[in-house]
This record gives sequence, C-alpha cells and structure tokens, in this order.
Amino acid sequence: MGYSSSTEVVEAFWSEVWKARNPDKIDDFVVEDFVITSGGERIEGRENFKAWVRDFLDGIDDSGSMSSRPSRTRTAAGSHHGGG
Repeated sequence: MGYSSSTEVVEAFWSEVWKARNPDKIDDFVVEDFVITSGGERIEGRENFKAWVRDFLDGIDDSGSMSSRPSRTRTAAGSHHGGG
C-alpha cells in the first residue's frame, strides 16, 4: 500500500472500491471501528460500511447510471482524528 500522500490514498480508494465495484477492498483502507455519517444515517464499523457500499452499488447499473430506483444525491464530509 505505500502511498506518499493523502490524495493517493483517496484516489486508490476510489479506484479500488468504487470504480472496481469491490467493497471487499475496503479492508485495505478502513479501520475496524470506522464510523461515517451519510445522509443523516450513522454507519458504524467496517463490515456495516461494506454492506452500505454494496447496497449503494446495487442501485447503479454498469453504465454508471442509477437503476430504475428513485435517485438521490449524497454529500460526504469527514475528519481524521487518529494518528498517522
């Protein structure tokens, strides 16, 4: 994994998890006790986050468009309070 910047980490996460549609790669980027809030929903723990990503990806077809489900907009923000 040796990334030289936080930008490289984010780009790798985007490529390996979202673009590759591979939530199992989250293990390489996210600690076990990870917590994120998205759309007012608090998602606690790496396994719950992976399930959330799987559910989100299930709503996107192979062209990158939303499926026949109603669409929604997501905005994310975060803070890193740990070491390293």
